[in-house]
Formats: sequence, structure tokens, C-alpha cells
Amino acid sequence: MKTKTTFIAALAAAVLTAGVGTAVILNKANPVNADTPVSIGTLAQLKTYFDGAGTNCGNSATLTADIDLNGAYVSGMAGEFTATFNGNGHKLYNGAVGATTSLFNIIGASGIVKNLTYDVTVTGAVVRPLSYLNNGTIQDCTAVIRTGAASVNNVAAYAYLAGSGAYTNLYTDWVVNHSGADWLCSVYRDQSSTKVTGSYYTKNGSQASSIANFQADGMTESADVNYLNPSSSSLSTTISGTAAQVIEAFGATNTSVEAVSANTGVATVSGTSITGYTVTGVAAGSTTVTFMVVSARGTFSVATPVTVVASAPVTAVSVAASGSVYEGKTLALTATLTGTEYSSIAWSSDAESHATVVGSGTSATVTGVAAGTANITVSVVSTSGTFTGTCAVTVNASVYLPVYLFVSKTTHDTTDYWSQAYLFAYGDLGDNTPITMTKVQENGKDVILRAANTTNGGAIDTWQVWLAKIDITGKTISYSNTYFQVNNSSSGRWGSGYQVTSSSGAVVFLGYKAADAYAKASYTPADVASGLTYCASSIYSSSWRDVNSSICYLASDAAYANVVTNGYEQLATGPKAFVDIVDDSTTAYTATLGETIAMLQAKHAAGSGTAYNAGILAGTDYLPWILVSVAGIVAVGGFFFLLKKKHARA
Repeated sequence: MKTKTTFIAALAAAVLTAGVGTAVILNKANPVNADTPVSIGTLAQLKTYFDGAGTNCGNSATLTADIDLNGAYVSGMAGEFTATFNGNGHKLYNGAVGATTSLFNIIGASGIVKNLTYDVTVTGAVVRPLSYLNNGTIQDCTAVIRTGAASVNNVAAYAYLAGSGAYTNLYTDWVVNHSGADWLCSVYRDQSSTKVTGSYYTKNGSQASSIANFQADGMTESADVNYLNPSSSSLSTTISGTAAQVIEAFGATNTSVEAVSANTGVATVSGTSITGYTVTGVAAGSTTVTFMVVSARGTFSVATPVTVVASAPVTAVSVAASGSVYEGKTLALTATLTGTEYSSIAWSSDAESHATVVGSGTSATVTGVAAGTANITVSVVSTSGTFTGTCAVTVNASVYLPVYLFVSKTTHDTTDYWSQAYLFAYGDLGDNTPITMTKVQENGKDVILRAANTTNGGAIDTWQVWLAKIDITGKTISYSNTYFQVNNSSSGRWGSGYQVTSSSGAVVFLGYKAADAYAKASYTPADVASGLTYCASSIYSSSWRDVNSSICYLASDAAYANVVTNGYEQLATGPKAFVDIVDDSTTAYTATLGETIAMLQAKHAAGSGTAYNAGILAGTDYLPWILVSVAGIVAVGGFFFLLKKKHARA
């Protein structure tokens, strides 16, 4: 049993790549250098400052503008921050943050972060966008945390570990529009602090009332307005024309709301409410509209530049000359007009079998249908004539990552197969939205694999085969933050799952009973080809397993998720090739132990040197030690093996 114990420990270590509370504190000693303050006004400058290393741990910084993060995040700062980061009333917005990513790793005792707003969308588990540990001061900041997927959990708005630092005059605005949010923590996730003062949180979104295990962390819930987010950074219209500004306000209670134009001779304002206002053009020129809300939390304002242009008939129209889109994805097109007045504008596609288009005014959305090309044309009619512009659109084929799932049922277990299987992809692969898996079939029949279980009196284990394709179209993936979990319920997943390590996809074996499966076998990782990746499911405490009949429950201490095999698609290019490897005929999709033994002894004896070499390592009635190589991938020896069953039919 010593070998088994060592093996399980190795499995658990391999799986726990993103577990709850897992983090590596890069607390290297920083060289003592003089503080060299920097100003940051662009995304490029922000990325230089947060360079993923400890380069600027001792250098202060001040934001000089709001910065759009373009749907991503920066690399963060390793080491211990000992200087001052002053947001200067500006914000970082449109950010997307995944597991274990922070601006700061550790805020040291002399470190200060102040006057900063960050508006980000979070996915996955163990998310802490500002810092991992705070031993310094965080003050006068606002964190807007939006859930970007179902089952987001263990999110800490300011620090994952509370540390010994102070938290003063902070706001956390939660925007929860996905189900399954769990452990949303308004200040910190772990440890505790008595140094949270003058701080408030709001709950917003359609699922705000269903958050599980919400932590206020010393904050007080508030209904007062504390944050304003405009939908447009600028507005433009024509003389007598209108344009609307939509405002997202967190907290609804206020004492006054107003919007004021700096030059009413250029544009006037009407319809002002907490949700926005409308401007009307008066004369050509520029002005600024200031939207201001006063609440018990203070005075909050947003200034929006407004441009009014003179009216004139359209005399020309242009659109991007070319563009590309993937199947099932969309491409936004905008027509640029010379002139402002027209009687009609229409968009069309000359090949709707490849791409369709839906337009509204000068904006249009192109949807890729099938690989090929299509010309998208915009036509504008004015008193000066009819004018057109055309964009040549190339539609590229979609890209999918295959994941095969084997769910077992043994001859000694009456448990039914799953009636349905779901896959949850997260990290770089997706946002946890459940993907409905489909049964692999051939000739209209479900593919069922039978494999000998030589540790239990020669029983035959049976496995139903499911397939899901993760859409990675247009994504750049490094295969370092690529995870998925499977479940027989669509209601969600918990915790970390299995990692996909290459574009070839993955194969998961899920077993039920220790008496009929892996627990009685023992071998070392050296016995298995390096192309295999292992996972063990006994990594969660027992109180957390029984969650929607998830893997954490089904694969308990007495049963292990046996093998996760990366690189399966190197052997097969589709379900037909897959069936050709693991199945024995086109009419009956099973193979018996007797057939398996006959094939081993008659067709693939040890040392035969064939592509399907089988080494018989021990000799009992049921050959308890068998290691079979299938086209370069070893299907684990000791109790399970995959064989090309058609070779049994001499």
C-alpha cells in the first residue's frame, strides 16, 4: 500500500492547480532603492508598471487618466509593494480577471493604495483583483465587481488575506447577473480584520439576492448612490438632432440629480433622471454636459463631451474594405457618412449562406454562418443620390476543443449511467456556462466500452461515452489557465477541475466504486507513458462533496476519477475513428473479458512488436497485471485497459 499512498499524493498535487485559497506568495526581498515616482495615463504605461515582476515595488505611481483595460488585465506586481499608488480619482475599467490574478501581490506595511476605482468582470474561483495580502493601507477606493459567469466563487474585492492592514472609506459594488455566485467577499476572503472603517457595499443585478455565503467583512450595506458609470465617453448629434447618455448608478437613494450643458447655445439637456439624460443639438460646435448626483455618500459627477455638427445631405458613404469573422461569431461594422441627412439606409449580404447582416442606421452586425466569403453592402439614399460602400468579409471555420467523458457502470453496481452529462469550461476556455454533452454514437447506437477489471474477480466494467466540444474560436490560449469540470446536473460546479494541456483536447474516466475500480490496484507513475495526466478526486473535505451529484460527490474517498488523458485527438480525428479503436463491431458495441484475453494471447503476445503490443506482467486466472499500449497511449495497467477490439476477430 505504500506505492498507492505515494501515487495518490502525487495525483492530488497534480490536480490542485487552482484550489480554494491556493496561492504562491512571491515575497522576495526587494532591493532598497529610492522611490522614483511615475505618472500613468495609458494602458501601455500601466502594463510597464505592473510588469509581472517586482521592478516597481518601491516606486510610487499616480494615474492621470481613466484607463480602458480592453477586456483583459495586467500582469500584476510580484514581491512586496512599499510605495504609494494614487488613483487620483481615476478608474481602471472594462477589465476581466480570472483566478489568482492581482495588481499587487503583497501590500507592505508602508504601502498605500488610494483614490482608485477599478471596474472588472470576474470568472472562476479564487479571484482577488487588487491584492493577495494587505499589511498596509487601502483607502478612498471603489471596487466594482461584476460576475461574468455562473458559479463564480471565492472572490475578494480588496485582499484575499486580510493581513494587518487598514481598510478605510471603501465601497464595493457587486453586480451579480449569473446564478451560482458563492463566497463573494466585500473586503477579504480569509483571516479577519478589525481595521475596516467607514466602508459600504451595494448588491446589484438580477441574481443579487441569491448570493451564497456573502461576506460583508465589516462593511455596511448602503442604498445611497456611490458610483456612476456612463455608457458613452462622448456624444454627437446634428442640429435639432438628439443623443442619449445612459448612466449606470450603484445605489439609488439620492438628494439631487442634475445634468448641465456648459453651452446651451450648442446643446441643451432634457429628460434627466438617475439613469441618464438626452441632449438636443442647437448649433454646430462643442460643449460638455456634466451629470451630477448628490447622496449621503458624497457628490458624484460624470462629464461628457458633446459635438453638434451642421446638417447636410449625404454625398458619400464608406465602410471598412475588408473584415473577417468566425462561424457563429459576429463582426461589427460602422458606415462613415459624408453629410448628415438621408432618407434611408440599408445593409445587405450577397451570400447569406456564408454571412448575414442586421443593420440599424450606420451600425451593423455581421454573423458568420459557414466558411467562405460574402460582400456586405450599405446603401444610403439622400437628396443628392444613392451611395454605397462594401466590405468583403471572410468567414473562417470555427475551432473546437474535444473533451471525451467515460462514466462507468460495473457488473457489481446497479447504479444507472448518467441520463445527461454537462461540461463547465473556465479559465481561458470559457465562463462556466454549462455545455450539454452528447452521447457518442455509431450506426445509431450508443458507444459503450467494456474493459476488464482484474482486481475484482474478473468483473467487466462498462463505460458510457460522452463528447463535448469547447468553442475556442478566435481565442489565443497558452494552456496554462485551461480547466473544465463535468457534472450530471446543469446547476453548476464547485472548485477546480481538470486541466487541458494542449489543443488536442482531453479524455476523462470517471469511476464509481472502490470495490470495482482503482482503489485495490497499485503501481507507480513510472509504469505509465508520459503522455498521461492523472487526477484524484479525494482532494475535497467530505462536507463539500455532495453538491448536485458532482464529481466531488460521486468520486469520493472510495472511488477515484482514474485517468485524464491529454492528446487523445492525436490518435483519432473524430467519433468514427474513436469507435474504430475502442469498439469491436458495427452492430454490438461491447467486448467481453474472454474476447479480450483471447486477443491478448492469440494476436498480441508480449514482445510481438506490433502497434498494439500487450505485455503480460503476471499470470493469474484473470491476468491482474496487464499493460496495453494503444497507438502510443497507455490505458492504465492493473485493472483497466483499452484495446482495438476488432483485432479479436481473426
